[in-house]
Amino acid sequence: MPLPFINKRYFGGKSASCEEKAVRSLAESSFKVVNQFTNITTSARTSYTKLSSSTVTEEIDSQGRKPGVKLKQTDGSSVVPLPEKDAEPKNYWEKAWNELREQEPSIVDAYEKDLLASDDLYQRVLDIQGEKRQELLKSRLDQKLKAMQANQLKITVGGKDVVVKEQVRKVVHAILCAKDYIGVAISAEPHAALAWAGVLFVLPLCVNTITQEDDAMEGLAYISDLLVRCRLVESYAPPQYQSVDLSIELVQLVPAGLEVCGAAQDADSASARVVCLGRNKAPAETHQHEHPLQRRNPATLITSYTDRAIALVVGRLYNSGYQKLTILSSVSRAVKDLNESFQAKTIHLYSQILKYQIQLARHYSRPGFFRLLRKSLAVDGWADMRIQLEKTEESIGKDLRTQNKDILHMIAEKVLELQNKASDSLELLMKHTTAIKILDQDILLQRLPRAEYAAFNTFKKMHSTPPICLEGTRVNILEQIQDWGEGHSNDYIFWLNGMAGTGKSTIARTVAHRFHKNGRLGASFFFSRSEKGLSNASAFCTTLAIQLSEVLPTLKPYICAYIREHSNIGEQSWFEQWTHLILHPLMMLEKSMLSSLVLVIVIDALDECESSNQTIHPVLQLIADLRDLQIVQFRVLITSRPEEKIRLGFGKVAHRRLILDKVHPDNIKADISTFFCHELKQIREYRSLKNDWPGKENIDKLVQKAGLLFIFASTACRFLSASPFPEKNLLRILQDNSTSSLATEELDKMYLMILRNLIDPGLEEDNEEITRLFQQIVGSIVTLFEEQAETTLAKLLVLPLAEIRQTLQSLRSVLNIPDDGNSPIQLFHLSFRDYILSEKRCSIPSFRINKREAHEDLFTKCIDLMSEYLRRDLCKLGQPGILIDEIEKRKIEDCLPPDVQYACRYWIPHLKESKVALFDNNKVFPFLQKHLLHWLEAMSLMRQTSEGVIAISSLESIITAKKAPDLYAMICDVKRLLLHNRYMIQEAPLQIYVSALVFAPERSIVKKWFKGEEPSWICRFPEVQRDWSALLQSLEGHTDTVGAVAFSPDGQLVASASSDNSVQLWNSRTGAAYSKLQGHTAKVSAVSFSPDGQLIASASDDYTVRLWDLEISTACSQLVGHTDRVGAVAFSPNSQLVASASFDKTVILWDSGTGAARSTLEGHTDWVRAVAFSPDGQLVASASFDKTVRVWDSVTGVGCSTLRDHTGWIWAVAFSPDSQLIASASDDMTVRLWNSVTGALYSTLHGHRDWVRAVAFSPNGRLVASASFDKTVRVWDAATGATCRTLSGHTDTVWNIAFSSDSQLLASASEDNTVRLWNLRTGTAFSTLEGHTATVWAVAFSPDGQFIASASSDKTVRLWDLVWALAQDGHLAASASVEKTVGLRDLGTSAARSMFKRHKDKFKAVLVALASSKPTARYWDLNTGPACTTLDGHADWVWAVVFSPDGHLVASASDDRTVKLWDSRTGTARSTLEGHTDGVWVVGFSPNGDVVASASDDNTIRLWDSRTGAPCVTLKGHVAKVRAFEFSPDGQLVASASDDKTVKLWDLVTGAARSTLKGHTNSVWGLAFSPDGQTVASASSDNTVRLWNAETGAARNMLKGHINGVWAVAFSPDGQLVASASSDNTVRLWDVDTGAVRGTLEGHTDGVMAVSFSPGGELLASASSDKTTRLWDLSTLSARIILETDGRMSELCFSDDGSYLNTDRGQFAIDSSISRIPSARPSNSPRISVIDQWVCTDQMGKIIWLPPDFRSSCVAASEDILALGLQSGRVCFIELGDF
Repeated sequence: MPLPFINKRYFGGKSASCEEKAVRSLAESSFKVVNQFTNITTSARTSYTKLSSSTVTEEIDSQGRKPGVKLKQTDGSSVVPLPEKDAEPKNYWEKAWNELREQEPSIVDAYEKDLLASDDLYQRVLDIQGEKRQELLKSRLDQKLKAMQANQLKITVGGKDVVVKEQVRKVVHAILCAKDYIGVAISAEPHAALAWAGVLFVLPLCVNTITQEDDAMEGLAYISDLLVRCRLVESYAPPQYQSVDLSIELVQLVPAGLEVCGAAQDADSASARVVCLGRNKAPAETHQHEHPLQRRNPATLITSYTDRAIALVVGRLYNSGYQKLTILSSVSRAVKDLNESFQAKTIHLYSQILKYQIQLARHYSRPGFFRLLRKSLAVDGWADMRIQLEKTEESIGKDLRTQNKDILHMIAEKVLELQNKASDSLELLMKHTTAIKILDQDILLQRLPRAEYAAFNTFKKMHSTPPICLEGTRVNILEQIQDWGEGHSNDYIFWLNGMAGTGKSTIARTVAHRFHKNGRLGASFFFSRSEKGLSNASAFCTTLAIQLSEVLPTLKPYICAYIREHSNIGEQSWFEQWTHLILHPLMMLEKSMLSSLVLVIVIDALDECESSNQTIHPVLQLIADLRDLQIVQFRVLITSRPEEKIRLGFGKVAHRRLILDKVHPDNIKADISTFFCHELKQIREYRSLKNDWPGKENIDKLVQKAGLLFIFASTACRFLSASPFPEKNLLRILQDNSTSSLATEELDKMYLMILRNLIDPGLEEDNEEITRLFQQIVGSIVTLFEEQAETTLAKLLVLPLAEIRQTLQSLRSVLNIPDDGNSPIQLFHLSFRDYILSEKRCSIPSFRINKREAHEDLFTKCIDLMSEYLRRDLCKLGQPGILIDEIEKRKIEDCLPPDVQYACRYWIPHLKESKVALFDNNKVFPFLQKHLLHWLEAMSLMRQTSEGVIAISSLESIITAKKAPDLYAMICDVKRLLLHNRYMIQEAPLQIYVSALVFAPERSIVKKWFKGEEPSWICRFPEVQRDWSALLQSLEGHTDTVGAVAFSPDGQLVASASSDNSVQLWNSRTGAAYSKLQGHTAKVSAVSFSPDGQLIASASDDYTVRLWDLEISTACSQLVGHTDRVGAVAFSPNSQLVASASFDKTVILWDSGTGAARSTLEGHTDWVRAVAFSPDGQLVASASFDKTVRVWDSVTGVGCSTLRDHTGWIWAVAFSPDSQLIASASDDMTVRLWNSVTGALYSTLHGHRDWVRAVAFSPNGRLVASASFDKTVRVWDAATGATCRTLSGHTDTVWNIAFSSDSQLLASASEDNTVRLWNLRTGTAFSTLEGHTATVWAVAFSPDGQFIASASSDKTVRLWDLVWALAQDGHLAASASVEKTVGLRDLGTSAARSMFKRHKDKFKAVLVALASSKPTARYWDLNTGPACTTLDGHADWVWAVVFSPDGHLVASASDDRTVKLWDSRTGTARSTLEGHTDGVWVVGFSPNGDVVASASDDNTIRLWDSRTGAPCVTLKGHVAKVRAFEFSPDGQLVASASDDKTVKLWDLVTGAARSTLKGHTNSVWGLAFSPDGQTVASASSDNTVRLWNAETGAARNMLKGHINGVWAVAFSPDGQLVASASSDNTVRLWDVDTGAVRGTLEGHTDGVMAVSFSPGGELLASASSDKTTRLWDLSTLSARIILETDGRMSELCFSDDGSYLNTDRGQFAIDSSISRIPSARPSNSPRISVIDQWVCTDQMGKIIWLPPDFRSSCVAASEDILALGLQSGRVCFIELGDF
């Protein structure tokens, strides 16, 4: 049996590692201990246990009385009934409980209710009485006992383990050692359970160490022991003490082989005696479960019992082979009195116990303060109550001793035995549990990313040991750091900086070594540009957390608790990692520590972290949090070069600084001298040189040459150590005695000498080869973007490995070359790279590396390697829809070796650095023509798709359209394809050959070039647009409405705020998710970037504003102060203030640096909906539903003026660019302009016919634009208030508007799902940006005017290309720019054709002649712009598509009020059926396919001839929307269901209403005819199903039982059953004739939308919003199979042969073993369906990813054809062939 916390989820479902096996082994061992522990009392089971194992049955006579109780033995034998007794309590506990109830009725009742309360405090069982109440109590108590056994001593309070006092341990110990006894008590007598309940239920309340009052807990511990003893007393006490019950037990105590016979006497006679005793079997064959007293001879036992028993008729025993038995006995009056005294005292004791429990429960239900107060006043008297309990127990003990002097001794022995065994088992269990916890924690910690070799004492074993300072060197520096690190300074950061080569890392490693030795090192992280995992900070926080947990093991539980709940912690932001893995655990640890502790963290070479300018600030900000710790104090040592970006970062935090360059030169030289002496001594001893070598004089010369650079000393020593002739080479180093004025000159001479050592004079040919190899190999090493191993380098450079090793052999003094050949080659110091790349410093041309030539060589090698290696489906995955997360990492590594991975990632960066001019005929063009898709596949496999987008953009930037027009056109097209499909390529590598090509525009260059790569299994491709549209990409990631969007000031990022409680940051150039800002607990309604680009502010319905640091994407402040939702937020122009507007009627001004509230602006009397700063930062304006605008001083927070004149709510407010005017938009249908200084009304802008929702000034201040519910945008002259333009075109509310930076364009976002671009000169729409499938709430221009971002309820952000948006027809688009240029761009290829410059002013208009393949010229004025061409289809959302019965036609229903008929074989539109006056929701064919029916929001159903499209008849009569219709089986009737709560039956020929079926009390959603057409079933949101006679319209039955609306109904094939699908997550089966429920199918976790019976009636299919379809076996009412769907299925039916399900999401195959009907369909013909964004088949699973524009609102499938009804209004067809 596995332990609860050791399960498969911790091992990811994979095979167990050694550690995991160890955990499982320990778990199994521990459970053996537990099982042994819980069974230790089995051998001591008593007669009471035997009694409880009997089965008690009751019989009721014809008068309803219970004549008696029959006992049935476990072996089947019977005991005659006892005489019926009066209904009175049967044992002591019940009597005690009744006695207490009489005395304290109120508290007893409250106590029972509390015990019966569920874990949910809002679901208390308050109305259960009688036996049911007792049974529930017994069940609850049994659950509690099992939980106690499972958890052992792990007692939980508030979800956290706590350490309990000794009294609590005693209680738990007592419970566990007597668990079996408790279980018996619970099962036998519920009232006995109440006493144990007092312990089990009260115990968790009093575990908290603060509330463990000693007296109360001592009493509880005493009671727990007392209950065990009481249980044993009841078990051991002789039968006569227990009246009738134990008299029955006496019969059971007679051994199976004992026969007793005698004469019956009167039960009332006191003188009766046994006539005879006899046996027919040996006593050794007695029952194995003996009563303790049965160890005596059975005959003696009976005699003993009869001598002392009360005279009583026990019964007659019937059993074959036995004679009649009657036992009579007599007892003295004194014994009888003693027995009665025992009973009375026992009942009193039990009553005292119960009262104590209730008092204790009441005590711990009080608040802690009152408990402490009552304790100090001794109100509850725990000690007195315990004394009374002890007195009563002692009195009972005297009675027991009087009866049997051995009983108490036996009980004491048994208790001791139980306790000893429990103690041993618990001790062993605790040891095992501790070991398991440790291993469990280790496994959890392994989930965290850990940077290899980050710690000071870790390094690759093939590399030399990193050095530390020699003894006696750096003494003063180390002493300063030591003193600081021991806490003798208030500075918690020590910055050690110095130029390259000054020994910073050696000092840092020495400091770490010393503090580690003293047990004071908390953690260390040594950055290194040469190590992939150490060149960035991605694993910085997690690595430090792991190291801290190793130093402070008590941190592990806190860290692991968060990892267990958040398995993606490794992917979370730095802030989240630091907070939850380091800061919070340390804060928790502090609570349990009494003495302070100072720990040191060492961070080395921060400058070698990639993007250190983005790292230093977040690192220092996170470290700053450690200052708040009081007990565990930290000191952080950071080393780096003194680079400007790092210096600026340190300027923001308090720190101590030491600059190595400014240390006194004498001290440095002395340290270098010591280093030389030490290293050269080792060389001398190793080479057996003379004892006086090298001599003090030479050492002094070396020191002089080294200057202040330790790197010179270490390089020189490595050079001499590697040389076989150190004496000779030392002289070479010393031969130049000149003194350099340059800091690096001596180092350069050292490098020069090392390089000259490679050449042998006189061997010119060899030397020439050596320098060639040096240029190629070392040139590559110093220019590679990522270090590589020897083996990888050999493959990349196409050189023998031996040549590389031989070339590098003499360079080991400057290169760290691992011996294994598989680890990266590293530079010892970057100064060597700088040297050989510098024309000034490296004086030997043959060794000087030309950087551009080296990059060009690597570019060529990369291209050649990829051309040879890349191919389609490189990893032989086969499945086109396989996801990247489903591919084993090892498989990718095997198929993409390191050299190929490097080539794929860096060929474009090398090309760019080489500065090679590109033409159409060079290497790039042919490579892309053949391998473009292969390269993109490889990048996806490496999870580098976004990097590929950046690479292509980089390539585009270095190509000149004039020199390489074809290449440029191709790259532009590739970029569009990548941006459009980035998410898909990133998630599913092989979809680059499927979805990317299938849905690319007709004129896409990539589509044309790679036509042969398109899937051969697609017979008919979907119709696609001709050219790329303005839509660049859809940014998917939010899970709810996106309500706000904003660009960062530099345009690199887009921020979106969503109702999913998050803010998402996106890279505007690649579309990749940059970061997800989580922390809000409710909808985020607004988001804003600070003008300086450092911060993001988000406003939320959780009453808070959060400020996020843009560099680290983490929250830097949570602004708490509002008492209601915050709906708007704005930064001041200088970024120092944040203003927030709230529904609490206030505006708060916050300090953006500290997060402190500067001012609370009060005065509004209703919600404040908008806030804005004036451009000069002096004023703040707020708009409220109180119909006013208030103007405030931003510095003082004082109100300046209140602008009153509106007569409705004010939604928006804005300042003019010169801060002189304020514009306000109101529900009173006006915009008003106010003087911001005086508050006077400037003008009132009338014209809108509905509420005005948004208002904005143009950047030049000349115009004001307003957006309204009247579906228009109006543009006004800001100076005069006159209307300039009325921009009409939207078909629904306009929610948001934005001006372009040049004030020439206006973008509007509307509830009609579109964004429109308007030309403000002409008032015409340049373009309508279509693609969103729900309301567009916000729109924004990028700062450079190149992009538009829009946010929508469809959960996406969309980025649009402004050039395409301005001109979307013809071959070329021209765009006018504020940079005084005109750009011409080919719309088919995306390529820029020309750029015209040198104009003297910005363009006001552009006239462009567009060349065409036709012999004409077309002229377009971009002031008006052409309309975008669209594909045929509906003009609005398609709600339904359905195939005709023969599959030749498809009907589609749309919100555009039409139905279209399509030829399914060609995909062409046959007819457009017009006539409805509102949206059409439902469409269907008659059984013979001749008639098409459509149901609409116009309350009608229309019938059409499917062949001609002509209207047949309109069925009018409903007074509300028609939800559904159904044809009768014979096609003569149509039934319709409506929101008017009725069902109507129509004659199909005449169109007359035959019947109106009334009875439902809410909308009717579903309909079904019975197979014989005689009955109609209707499903309603009134939670019922009704059955009607189809002929007469009379009601047959109302089927009640569902607790929520019913969506659908279906009849079984034989018409005997009706199935109903409900929002209550169930399906119910009803008997048609009786209306009775035949079964309830439970299992769905969300509403069930559709049901269908299989043709044979043995299966039922149900489709649910929980994204599953279940197939139920109706013989067992169990789910046979569960199919994954996308949760949008509302129509469902089996095929005629039962082999598949036909749904409005496609077809789903059913296994013949499930359906029991052999499939008649050929095995190579797939069933097609749509699940989420994928086209799937039963054979291949996911096959085609659907881009957002092709996401279907409805689906229909027939044979191999899939029809997709799109939200754009189009109907798309895809036909599949053989795979």
